[in-house]
Amino acid sequence: RSDDAGANWKQLNNDFGITVRPFYFSRIVVDPKNPDVVVKGGLSGSISRDGGKTFKDLGNMHSDIHDIVFDINDSDRMYAGTDGGVYRSWNGGTTMEIVENLPLSQFYHISLDNAEPYNIYGGLQDNGVWMGPHNSIESKRWNMTGKYPWKSILGGDGMEVQIDNRNPNIVYTGSQFGFYSRLDLETGKRRSIKPVHELGQSPFRFNWQTPIRLSSHNQDVLYYGSNFLHKSTDKGESWKTISDDLTNGGKMGNVPYGTLT
Repeated sequence: RSDDAGANWKQLNNDFGITVRPFYFSRIVVDPKNPDVVVKGGLSGSISRDGGKTFKDLGNMHSDIHDIVFDINDSDRMYAGTDGGVYRSWNGGTTMEIVENLPLSQFYHISLDNAEPYNIYGGLQDNGVWMGPHNSIESKRWNMTGKYPWKSILGGDGMEVQIDNRNPNIVYTGSQFGFYSRLDLETGKRRSIKPVHELGQSPFRFNWQTPIRLSSHNQDVLYYGSNFLHKSTDKGESWKTISDDLTNGGKMGNVPYGTLT
């Protein structure tokens, strides 16, 4: 904390638990009416009421809190944006409730198939891969009937989706860092298709949102990007690396550098 506009600093807290995964969403927000109330985003939210010396969990929210804001006129009113939607508090963060009438989420990728009626597929940040008919009508009574038109077909951070135009039950999709599979939606079977480096070769580097593409000319041909370009001619059963390293190199980390997008 600095009390002289950054000229001097003093460390108040070195608890690593409040800096989990700090690479892009660990926002620090200060109560505009009380500089001793400090709120921290990140994997889970935390709040300090003693100027940053101690923190405790901020309510019960979906993980990955990207942003937090105070009502400028009433600090008891707070809003948080997370991977699972928007939350609000009426009591300064003691409790948080989800705003249910705002069905918000982040889609990484959208795809369509050629079924009748055609289906929409989407990979959601932190909420898996979902599919459903384009003409579906959601009913709030679905939990009574047991019928809901949308269904989850994979977990994790849902990423790109490719559908075989000849058979919409064959879907290629996956989660972060290239963990893709070929799914048979009719049988429920799943086979991993992630390319693996050869013995003695440096491991491939995969982007958080690894790109895959089915060929529009031959639906048995699949392309896959790591730091190399890979090609399969048998639906992902085997792979051939068809390029040199297309990056300027990289280093491993929670989010690897030097990958194809």
